[in-house]
Amino acid sequence: MHAASAADVQRTFAAVDLTALRNNVQLLAKRYGDICAVVKADAYGHGIVPCARAAVAGGASAIAVATPAEGQLLRACGLHLPIHILSPAEPLSARLCVHQKLTPHVSGTSFLTAFIDAGGLVSECFLMLDTGMGREGLSCTDALSIIRQHNVQGRFGGLSTHLASADSATDTSVQLQYAMFTKCVADLAQAGYATEHTILSVNNSAGMLQEPSLSPHTNPILHRPGALIYGIAPQAASPCPTNPVLTWRARIHLVKTLPAGHAIGYGATFITQRESRIATIGVGYADGYPRHISSEAHILIRGQHAPICGVVSMDQLQVDVTDVPGVTEGDWVTLIGTEGTASITVSTLAGWANVPVQWPTSGLSTRVPRRYTGLE
Repeated sequence: MHAASAADVQRTFAAVDLTALRNNVQLLAKRYGDICAVVKADAYGHGIVPCARAAVAGGASAIAVATPAEGQLLRACGLHLPIHILSPAEPLSARLCVHQKLTPHVSGTSFLTAFIDAGGLVSECFLMLDTGMGREGLSCTDALSIIRQHNVQGRFGGLSTHLASADSATDTSVQLQYAMFTKCVADLAQAGYATEHTILSVNNSAGMLQEPSLSPHTNPILHRPGALIYGIAPQAASPCPTNPVLTWRARIHLVKTLPAGHAIGYGATFITQRESRIATIGVGYADGYPRHISSEAHILIRGQHAPICGVVSMDQLQVDVTDVPGVTEGDWVTLIGTEGTASITVSTLAGWANVPVQWPTSGLSTRVPRRYTGLE
């Protein structure tokens, strides 16, 4: 008899469909044009290297990450297309950006000066403009005077901004940000820092679905989808044009029958109202499942819904399987994904937990092994 391996007794895993990701990027590129696939934060938890390669295979014109270290990793793995650094980088990382041929989105003059001193060219970076996010970028009202004051020479390779509320169906700030951006682009072009060939990059996933116009500019446009390439709807209530890439599954470790009136979980927040069959599933908040979640939350087992009972623990959660016949220890359940005609999307789980749609997959811990299909 051979001892069971860790793989034999695996308690949970996330399946990542790279074919779906390639198809998603291909669809977006066909519909919108040049795509800069965002794979920051370990590709929103899907795995930065395999997802970046799949995005390139799907036709992405560029890749975007948050930090120079993420860009360096992708260069080391053989990616040679443009890699954009979206978050403000420290001046100390300027030399790394130049050496690795990374494209920083510059938010301040201290980094720009360091980048040029390290041998970088103004044409090798994007100027990030703050049109309302307030998080990064030079203020549109001050950008021109600031770069003139620092005697910046040359034309920027691109101009970018970030939309603050494009994922809100009722917010009108997108058009205001677009108007501010187009005016700033015109001012920079008039001053010689941009031309009609300068790349403009505004839209995240939510902005792409709104499709606002950059008229009268006819510059090349570079879209920056993140959620959409993983098949995640930027707005939970809106349809998603792309297909889900990740499925999260876990195994039932224990099934027990509890009488009516029995408490379940920390704080005794759930009390059984009838004799109930309760299944304990080997996944908890240390794996990335939200600890505090709506009473509507459920998992899928044998194609049926099973509601979560009580507070999610660090390593496990409990569900009521009284109405699901035949459930046994060792059965697999679905936390994100589809079983038969029933589905739990990433956006649905985010809604139950009252967190951004990017959170559920980005929060998956290293205790959840990723299994890839569609590797090339």
